Amino acid sequence: MTADDGEWDFYHCRVNDAPASVFLNFVYRDERPAGLDTLHYVGLQILERGDHGMGVEPDVELLWELEDKITEVATTKGFVYVGRLRNDGDWQLTFYAAGNREPELEALVST
Repeated sequence: MTADDGEWDFYHCRVNDAPASVFLNFVYRDERPAGLDTLHYVGLQILERGDHGMGVEPDVELLWELEDKITEVATTKGFVYVGRLRNDGDWQLTFYAAGNREPELEALVST
């Protein structure tokens, strides 16, 4: 599933008392994808946090491109992209997958 599929929505909120930006696929609000029982996440550090901690141009544009590449490769490896959280200098990508595959996701991001 890509960001073009599902019931995606974007909203601002506060996480840990700091401004946050959430991009989330609400198609999974009631249940996770069949056979994918574990929520995995990987974080990227925002280099230029800006006043609100969610990044500034051109870093944000580069991180969106990196997110697209990561989600594309992760999807081919059986991960299902669920959403993104930007908050307090972190850019967190969240996926569903079967079992403990966090090390595989981290390795995918570091290559």
